Amino acid sequence: MATSVCPRCGDPINEVALGDRRCQSCGETLPGEVSGPPASTAETLPGGEHVAEWDLLPKYPGEPSPPVSSWPDVRIRRSDHGETLAVFALLLPLLAQGVALALRSDSLGIQVALSWGTVVVTALLLAADAACLGSTDLRGTQRCSPVALFFGMFLLWIVCYPVAFFRRRHFGRPNLGPLAILVAACFVVAPFVQQFLAFGVVGEGPPTCTSREVTSMVDGMIRQSPLGPSVQSISGYRELRYDSMNQTRKGECQVKTDTETIIATYTVRMLNRATGTFQVEVDPIVPDDPPSCTDPGVIALLEGLVRDRFQGQVVGGVGSHQETGYDRANKIRHGRCLVNVQDQLDVRRPLVQPWRRNAPVAVNYKVRWTDQKTGQYQVEIEP
Repeated sequence: MATSVCPRCGDPINEVALGDRRCQSCGETLPGEVSGPPASTAETLPGGEHVAEWDLLPKYPGEPSPPVSSWPDVRIRRSDHGETLAVFALLLPLLAQGVALALRSDSLGIQVALSWGTVVVTALLLAADAACLGSTDLRGTQRCSPVALFFGMFLLWIVCYPVAFFRRRHFGRPNLGPLAILVAACFVVAPFVQQFLAFGVVGEGPPTCTSREVTSMVDGMIRQSPLGPSVQSISGYRELRYDSMNQTRKGECQVKTDTETIIATYTVRMLNRATGTFQVEVDPIVPDDPPSCTDPGVIALLEGLVRDRFQGQVVGGVGSHQETGYDRANKIRHGRCLVNVQDQLDVRRPLVQPWRRNAPVAVNYKVRWTDQKTGQYQVEIEP
């Protein structure tokens, strides 16, 4: 006797189910001929009964055959090269801006070489990286060619530079696109930051009166002026006004000397906008009080007056200068010095004690303004 099973649930089929032509377990309609469980080959059972093969996916009359795909097989090979080119292209803009900040050069040629050199080198590196990856990504999609990527970065670097890094993720590479956007932003903003740190201004105007370049130039010009030897410190830099029409700034600072504190004014003027050339001029520094009696300029003038005063005598030297008083109301300084004078005894006998040394002579003198606006003063020997 043959044992039949349901082709759907696999339960044995009794005679009642065979008569109803329906499985009592799952309700499946039974075919005309019910066979046993599928087997790879026909199997002879005891009693001479046979069980034929059963197809789990029966074919019904009129059912079409599954279509055969006409698309060619696409073979995608993942590149084996590493991340060296991409990482170097990512670090190069930061390295270039670091060099520019370290040099602190005002040369336009150096700035252009660093900026355009970075653009060209990064374009070459990323184009070579794209050539190694190929043009077909892991999903079979065609991406832009390395040549198009190179010219895109060369013409519009700020946009195509991050695009090249986002392109790599379609080839199973790390997504460096967000970092590339940050690097591109730093590369574009860094020159403006450098200009602001150097000149205190962003744009085509002259540097501010408090910028590092301007204050260093003003300090050097004041210390090289006749007032320089008596200067102790220079501070308090500030900007007074800005003439945008003439591209001129006016500033002032405090100059502390041995005797007083002077307000010095200076001008910053733009000469060439293309090259960023500017000029700093320090106005004549006129203190409120005349120079001290020990000022080197006063001593030089005094020596000439002393030699004119002691004509016919040999002046051995002038020294021991000191200030004895100051008339602040009239702005007159009083000073005193010692003059070594020698008298000639007999010019006809120069080899027999021709000179006689006298005791040092005290000379009183005064210093006062003649034109304070121009800084001219006068030294006089008192009677």
